[in-house]
Amino acid sequence: FLLNIISVKGYGESEYWFAFIKVATIIIFLVVGVLIIIGVMGSDHVGFANFTTGDAPFAGGFMSFLGVFMIAGFAFQGTELVGITAGESEDPKKSLP
Repeated sequence: FLLNIISVKGYGESEYWFAFIKVATIIIFLVVGVLIIIGVMGSDHVGFANFTTGDAPFAGGFMSFLGVFMIAGFAFQGTELVGITAGESEDPKKSLP
């Protein structure tokens, strides 16, 4: 609410910095993840050890591995399709009750 009552310039500037913070956070997470994998951060060198433990990454067979992608796709597509439909409809209030 406070960002909407200030000027357009202030709103645009704040949106720029919020987007910068999001991008910087993602980059930091990626860097930290790589550092943990190669053993710079943390106690042990993890590497790809989880992919060679037991029958990983296919614990439960290939169908279990495929099931993970099906569940993730279902979870993503449910919200994504509603957003796309609302964005492309002429009157979303009438079309998507």
